[in-house]
Amino acid sequence: ALAAVGTPSVAEAAALLAAGPGGELLVGKRKSAPPGRPARATCAVARRPAPAKGGQVGQG
Repeated sequence: ALAAVGTPSVAEAAALLAAGPGGELLVGKRKSAPPGRPARATCAVARRPAPAKGGQVGQG
């Protein structure tokens, strides 16, 4: 993950890759863990850049 997108977190790397070029990480890696238990899942959230105005198909 670190070499591919510059973050050591697989969750963050996956979110950034899904967002595509210019994607922005909104929420860093979060762990889901019951009290006193190991994490069961991790996630991160990234935003895809807004499309350029005027170049959208089907408008106009």
